Amino acid sequence: MRDRPFYKGARFRSAEEMKDILPRIGAEAKETYRTIFSDPRGLAASEPVVEGHGEGSFVVMSAGFSKRDG
Repeated sequence: MRDRPFYKGARFRSAEEMKDILPRIGAEAKETYRTIFSDPRGLAASEPVVEGHGEGSFVVMSAGFSKRDG
């Protein structure tokens, strides 16, 4: 996938890696969704989008910075 121009500069991380990184920079995960539950090479139609992470090959996480005092 990294050989495709759209993903050329992308850095792929697991949901667990992101959940570890976000608090270190003062951010938090707001929403997480996942999809692609079968071999993507054989997909003939869209796969369902499910809240959370775990199963699924593609996860999208929305994150934001926590409010700070002051």
